[in-house]
Amino acid sequence: MKQSTLFIDKAISAANSYWKAYSKVPFLVAMEKGMLSQDAFRDYIVQDSLYLRAYLKCFGYAVAKSRTLREMQLFYEALGYVSDGENKTRLAYLEEFGLSDADIDEMTLKPVGKAYAEFLLTTAKQGTVEDIVMVTMPCLMGYYDVFTTLVERSPHLAHGYYAPMVADYTSSRYAAYIESWRQEVERLCAGLDNERQAVLIDLFVEASRHELAFWKMLL
Repeated sequence: MKQSTLFIDKAISAANSYWKAYSKVPFLVAMEKGMLSQDAFRDYIVQDSLYLRAYLKCFGYAVAKSRTLREMQLFYEALGYVSDGENKTRLAYLEEFGLSDADIDEMTLKPVGKAYAEFLLTTAKQGTVEDIVMVTMPCLMGYYDVFTTLVERSPHLAHGYYAPMVADYTSSRYAAYIESWRQEVERLCAGLDNERQAVLIDLFVEASRHELAFWKMLL
């Protein structure tokens, strides 16, 4: 198979050890085997809800730092996709646990999640549009990789309690969204010099490390 020359694939290759480990963490293995407790899943929904607040702010910073109308639209659409497109499922699970976003506002991230959020926000505040893109992609793209891998291994996950969440991250709509971002990363980063690209890949790898740590934190 011909090796991809896309910049995003070079970044994923650099973070390969983390990406390969995502679907093997205890939390996801327990989910796959039907052994995940409700308390553990509740904890995930809470921590993910808290994390998303920082994640969304990154796209807000990107809108402010955009150099063209096209970039502003791109990041504004990302805000909408994450806060609206994925929000219905998250809110439905929260409601099952007797929680709302108002309740989440009174809660705090665990130290591992807090470190991830601080890394994202520091990069968003101090960095460029390209920096913001590279630290947000491991989450955006990683979820597709995780849940498509899990469903390939265990098709039953596409049905039952976790089906709404699985559907969000394995749908053709989400796949198309991921592909659109792959092309945007290429447009933004492929023409940069080698030194700048190396910095961006390092940011992507570090974000991937945080993403794995977040999954591991859950169980």
